[in-house]
Amino acid sequence: MCARTSCCSGANASLRSQMRTAKRATAGLILGGGWLLVFGGVAAGQMANDAPATREVPPLAGAAALDGALAAWLTEAQAVAASMQAAIHAGDAAAYLKHVVPAGGALGDTCFRQEQVGLAGDFAKRPVPDFAWTLEAGEVTIREQGITPRDLWPTPAAVNTPTRLELRASMSWTPAGASKPRNLVLPVAFVRADAGAAWLYAGERWQRHVRDADASTGFAGALVRFAAGDKVLAKEASLIAAQLPRVRREVDEHFGVRVKGVQEVKLYRSKAHLQGSVWLNYTDSLGGWNEPGESIKILVTDSTARRILGIVAHEYGHVASFELGPKATGAPWWALEGCAELASEGFRTDAKAKRDARVAGWLKRGELAPWADITPFPLKPEHARFNAHVYTQGEHLLAFVRDRFGADGYRALLVAMCQGESIEAASEKGLGKPWREVDALWRAEIQRQVDAAAAKALKKPDKLDPAGVPEKGPMQEGGQ
Repeated sequence: MCARTSCCSGANASLRSQMRTAKRATAGLILGGGWLLVFGGVAAGQMANDAPATREVPPLAGAAALDGALAAWLTEAQAVAASMQAAIHAGDAAAYLKHVVPAGGALGDTCFRQEQVGLAGDFAKRPVPDFAWTLEAGEVTIREQGITPRDLWPTPAAVNTPTRLELRASMSWTPAGASKPRNLVLPVAFVRADAGAAWLYAGERWQRHVRDADASTGFAGALVRFAAGDKVLAKEASLIAAQLPRVRREVDEHFGVRVKGVQEVKLYRSKAHLQGSVWLNYTDSLGGWNEPGESIKILVTDSTARRILGIVAHEYGHVASFELGPKATGAPWWALEGCAELASEGFRTDAKAKRDARVAGWLKRGELAPWADITPFPLKPEHARFNAHVYTQGEHLLAFVRDRFGADGYRALLVAMCQGESIEAASEKGLGKPWREVDALWRAEIQRQVDAAAAKALKKPDKLDPAGVPEKGPMQEGGQ
């Protein structure tokens, strides 16, 4: 499942390593209770943590007083966390979001803010009364740093913001309709503009791989985030950052658009982590996610790692399709997933052959889904069996439209739907034909392909062994 469409152990190990190597007169000051005080500047280079690198500082005096200040800061952050928790219980999105970093300004993070707006919109409809999170004080980092705002990146114009608090958060809650609670332990950050300002939740602490913008090719840049210290995700992040110029170029051309701005991608190692980053109540299976203004989110497993570029291209297909109209997210779900699949076919092995075979099989068995049943997101429970049809049947129909009516007709159909037209009105407007007729033409083409394949199979002679006896198939070998 994708747009409608990390494990923290590595990060903790990295933090423990920092604490063991920090020195009073260089990187920082280790205080009582496992505190680590670090002063730093903006991180440089392709691979970096969200938190900046350390620099030398003079010896610090008054450790006891400073230790007390750190404890007070943690208490303040815990108070913010408690207020956010109460807002989740009450389904109060506004009360929750006032504690989250804004989209712009010195502390701004455009993508994260929009993701939190989506998360809050869900619990406003379905409050989560047992949500609980605690901020653990065993390993805490305080940084005085410069942060480059997400909406200015990769422009090298750092804005000085003096304080950032990094620590570990343990979260537990039961999604609506679920029988078991979900538990996550994540490295998170709180930031504030100055010593007198309130702490704001800045989300997870990530490591990142950067691909700079290239004016000569028009590539606008990429930022891939992943759990600090995770070597598998680091490898995938490097691959994704290297291939995003090609992905963006080919998918943009598919839709006839040019998406502006840095493309952010976040990688996850567990489905629960990805689900929880989308909505607290998200329980459907999914391998990727994207909504307008949010980062592309991808679940990395042993199986998805082998086809990661196809997944990235699919999710970026959503990013590009959202450029077609202000009501894109209201288009039929089969159309949104179908066009994202079609846009990514060049990054998926044997994509056309696989979709043709699958749809032909559905037609022969009378299992094609009614379009109305695969239009809403999420599907109604009684139509859950059609989840695969959303993607493959949608892709097949749109591939037929592209081949029959040309790229202009295909795009015109999508644009009409993304501007709020019904499929019936969009078909008339984009293709000049009633939707009922387009659907009939599509079904007739599938039947033609099925009949042609059957005729070809009948004409194909049996393979003979040297004795002139038809060669046995695998089911004949040994009998049954």
